[in-house]
Amino acid sequence: MKENHQLKSKVIPILLIVLLLPSFITYSVAGSSLFAPSWLKNGVYATYASDSGSIYFYNETSSLGFDSVRFTDAVFRWECLDLNETMVKLRFSLDYTEIERNGRTLEEKQTTNLVTEIFVDILSRAVYLQNGILIGTTRLWLPANPTPNDDILMWAVPPDRVTIRISEGTTYVLTPQGGQKAFKISSMANGTIDSMPVSFHGLWDLDTGIMVQEFSQYPEPAFSALGFREWTPSVVIFQETNIDLGPSDAPLDLRTIFAIIALPVAAVIIFIAVYSKQRRKKVRKKRNVR
Repeated sequence: MKENHQLKSKVIPILLIVLLLPSFITYSVAGSSLFAPSWLKNGVYATYASDSGSIYFYNETSSLGFDSVRFTDAVFRWECLDLNETMVKLRFSLDYTEIERNGRTLEEKQTTNLVTEIFVDILSRAVYLQNGILIGTTRLWLPANPTPNDDILMWAVPPDRVTIRISEGTTYVLTPQGGQKAFKISSMANGTIDSMPVSFHGLWDLDTGIMVQEFSQYPEPAFSALGFREWTPSVVIFQETNIDLGPSDAPLDLRTIFAIIALPVAAVIIFIAVYSKQRRKKVRKKRNVR
């Protein structure tokens, strides 16, 4: 009896593990794939423009430890070069016209092109340099279709971990593919970076999570990979993308209303013109008969 009891005590836990393992695997896979962007494929890209702003570059030889640059006509772009089940390789580039450096206006404007390649974890959005160093969490895209109760991870570089909750409701924004629904983030985050409180502000496409506009206090890691200490554009405009953002969700605007009204109005005008012409013909015939 004692041997049977010992056998049962060993067999029952094993059976429980065997029975629960498939459920655990299914839950893990489902939970992971929930945050994997379906649109992320080789060749996808997004381009943004800013008419002016400032950049602070790290510079150890400078007395302040950085150089300041004022720019105009900036365009930055990210593009997927390659990806596997866990990582995506991105090319990140920035073109701008430098008009001032360290407070001195340049006699001749200087056009600058900066390019780098980074690796991003598809699920966690962790950004790595080519040498494998973790530098931050990208905000070029966030999880799609979040709810106001969702805590979105905005930064995870040990020991710092920062999350934030999106604002209530959605808004409509103009994108390269027309008006789209977007979710908004604009508040202090839950957590600190380098022992400092941080805030995040911006708009992201609701259906894909793609960034539409962003004015956060802490620089996007892709810019950090270019050697930026701070990137402060005046206005960011979502200029171009080949990612399908879905059908336009914008409510009727004035141009749409005008287009809808214009058709029946035009029909009425044509009807009145034709009717008037026919009436004149009848009047002329009656006069000729007389």
